[in-house]
Amino acid sequence: MRLLVNLVLGHKATVLETPTPNGSTHDWEIYVGSGSDANLGEYIDRVSFKLHDNYENPLRTVVSPPFRIRDVGYAGFIVKIKIYFKGDGDIQPEPEFTYDLFLQAGGEPLSHSRRENLTITTSDVEFERMLLHGGAIILGSGISDSQLTDPMDGGPGLGSLNGGRRDTSQFLAKKRKLDLDKEAEDEFDTFGKLVAHKLRYISGLDRLKGTRLQAKVQKILLEGEIDVLEESRNYR
Repeated sequence: MRLLVNLVLGHKATVLETPTPNGSTHDWEIYVGSGSDANLGEYIDRVSFKLHDNYENPLRTVVSPPFRIRDVGYAGFIVKIKIYFKGDGDIQPEPEFTYDLFLQAGGEPLSHSRRENLTITTSDVEFERMLLHGGAIILGSGISDSQLTDPMDGGPGLGSLNGGRRDTSQFLAKKRKLDLDKEAEDEFDTFGKLVAHKLRYISGLDRLKGTRLQAKVQKILLEGEIDVLEESRNYR
């Protein structure tokens, strides 16, 4: 199964009122987060951050969410971030990224982040369940990455395990359109339009209730996907 995982790599930095005795001028934090409210701990075992060699214990590993570390410094540097997944031996190598932890010259606190969209292919049903619990999106098998080409640069539309950095929204929209063009409308399409109509109507009356109802529908669908995966595993 092919699934899409959206990660956020980022950092924050503030200028210290008074430099430390060793000359540090900034307090900083670097993290790996989710592109949604999903719990990365569902499928990530640990995250390692390789700092500049001038730091004591430059290789630091976080074994549970939130996956972040804090320290102080006087200059920016490149951080190597490596993510280790839970219980799936066929994901090799683990995704690894470089991140520029830059510091501001002064003034207001700094906050910077970037998205990393990964496509993961796995045959491990248990790992699929972990990914879905952690907010992953199932990608259809009827479309190739070449059909999800970024029109701006001709590159692949979705990142792979080496860390693609493109926004997936326009590519997923294109994928959905291509999939729909291939399939005749059935009872599920009709029901989906009815659900969409009801959600729009309720959101128009009370946006908060509409948002909560949408979350309930998504939860029910996710539970259904997980049940099917678990049943298929039991029949193997």
